[in-house]
Amino acid sequence: MNDHLVKPVEPGQLYATLLRWLPQPDAAPAAVLAAPARPDPPAPDAVPLVDRLAAVPGLDLDQGLRNVGGELGVLRRVLDRFVQIYADGLGPLDRKLAHSLRGASAAIGAGPLQAALQAYEAAAGEADAATTQELATAVAQELGQLVSRLREALGPAAP
Repeated sequence: MNDHLVKPVEPGQLYATLLRWLPQPDAAPAAVLAAPARPDPPAPDAVPLVDRLAAVPGLDLDQGLRNVGGELGVLRRVLDRFVQIYADGLGPLDRKLAHSLRGASAAIGAGPLQAALQAYEAAAGEADAATTQELATAVAQELGQLVSRLREALGPAAP
């Protein structure tokens, strides 16, 4: 295969790209070649969590669910872990940490945090120290707000 997919990889895009490169059998049924169907809606007992997560500013719930194959339980575990890891903030921010956190932010659907990290990464090493520090502060604030909102939305099971 000679193609490129960016992280976070969306399952539908992955399947479409694979189908473009895999040899096509002559008599393959159409159902085999179709992209996977959208997952069933969450069970009724999970609806309150869906509603709480959908209301979190800075979180694109649809994107987060796409990135985990529509599995609300998996997304909850990922968000619980994200909250646990970043509950105490970042510490000193550098390009490597910013890049790693940007990938994690994209995976959970945290667009504003991802954008703040992208701005930091672009400026780090190129801009003056004051500008870099200002961008690092913006990242820390965005992360802190997101973690606080997620902790509240996830409820008592979140660490």
